Amino acid sequence: MSPEKARESLLMAKEFYSALPDASRRPVAVKCISWIFNPNLPEILPPDSNLVSLLKMVHPYPVHSGREDGLWFVFLHESKFDPATASRASSLQRAILDYIEKGGRWRSGGMFIMMDEIQQGFLN
Repeated sequence: MSPEKARESLLMAKEFYSALPDASRRPVAVKCISWIFNPNLPEILPPDSNLVSLLKMVHPYPVHSGREDGLWFVFLHESKFDPATASRASSLQRAILDYIEKGGRWRSGGMFIMMDEIQQGFLN
């Protein structure tokens, strides 16, 4: 997802939740835990990649995760993940495998962004 699409999505969420009639039920932040918020992505991917750009838009935080968390979404493997047989078809797959093969630990991460931080132009 491009940074622009991520921004649009967050703006739509803010608009939706701002319209809830009971202000006490409106969220104050968006939060997510996923492999796409792996805190090591800036070491793995180019600085201008969409995932690294997304990490710069939010407040990342560490979460407990296993060594294979989220790898299914990247490699669509049927059984236990094996770097030796994993697909290298995409640049993301190649970058992750290179990182793992050099001893890097794959993990998930968390992020949050306060609703009042979501505004037009917040990516600029």
